[in-house]
Amino acid sequence: MAAKITFAYPGDIDTLTGGYLYDKRVMLGLQDLGWDVQRLSLGDGFPTPSPNTLDQAIDELMAVDTDRLLVIDGLALGSFGQRAETLAKRHPYIALVHHPLAKESGLTTQQAQVFFDSEKPTLAHASCVVVTSLTTADTLVTEYNVPRQNIHVVMPGLDLPPQRVQPKSSIPFEGGPLQFLAVGALVPRKGFDVLLEALHMVVNHDWLLTIVGDASRSPQTTAAIQAQIIALGLTSRVTLAGPLSPKALAEQYRCADVFLLASHYEGYGMAFAEALAWGLPVIGTTGGAVEQTVPSETGLLVAPGQPEAFAAALMQILKDPAKRERMRLAAQRHGQQLPTWADTAQAFAKVLSKV
Repeated sequence: MAAKITFAYPGDIDTLTGGYLYDKRVMLGLQDLGWDVQRLSLGDGFPTPSPNTLDQAIDELMAVDTDRLLVIDGLALGSFGQRAETLAKRHPYIALVHHPLAKESGLTTQQAQVFFDSEKPTLAHASCVVVTSLTTADTLVTEYNVPRQNIHVVMPGLDLPPQRVQPKSSIPFEGGPLQFLAVGALVPRKGFDVLLEALHMVVNHDWLLTIVGDASRSPQTTAAIQAQIIALGLTSRVTLAGPLSPKALAEQYRCADVFLLASHYEGYGMAFAEALAWGLPVIGTTGGAVEQTVPSETGLLVAPGQPEAFAAALMQILKDPAKRERMRLAAQRHGQQLPTWADTAQAFAKVLSKV
């Protein structure tokens, strides 16, 4: 008989973010491995659901058959607070944490504390916790007091590019604008305001930027980014492409020369890993797990929230094609070693089998 699992998550599993992609691909991978996978959407509004949505979510989880393993995505689970204890007594659950809710950028100190106070008991009552990076594991141990032995790291996978070894010509860039690519939802944590300010500092050089990402997650942030592009005179240089299908996004990676993202914090940084798989040099930050995701020889990382430092890194790759080529080749080599989604599903299944 197939092992049974119910995978609970907030909202629509087809939402184009790294967290939802991880959940979806793990579920598909487990099915391929013979698991009986039941999908359970807990409704919209998380991580700040309405009281009615939260009540209904708890009721649906309490009703899950106890012969099924239960995995709950942290974007929803972190809202349960002390009610997680009642759920755990009825149905033990596995917590899946992409990054702690309190680490989201743009929160007030009070908002971050509310998330922390709600998320901590949900982790304490979990049978075990799956995270996507060692950085997140360390954070849960040091800040949330989760026992190290209760945490399992299962890194995200990739759909490997069809031509991984040589996605672009090995000839260093000569002539024409350098094609920059940034991928991430337009939310404060991704640091697009810092990126745009840094690009304005190198506006005298020849480059174009395409930003791929959901513009609906934070309308206020999107409006601010659009206004900043106009204010900085970058309307002819920066394209907001919105969310793209996997095929269209792959084409963006194929045509790009360098990947940029000024994230304040990343629980793993799936877009960074995808860029490396396509053999793209990376300019990013040291926020969260990015240093673990992007080896030093493949890119340049600076402290988060520092546009001057980011601009200095941009200058290095704009003025030194040979350096950029060395990073590109290193990215190709590293990208060949990154896990596939099948690898991720195997690792996740191994954790479930232990539980």
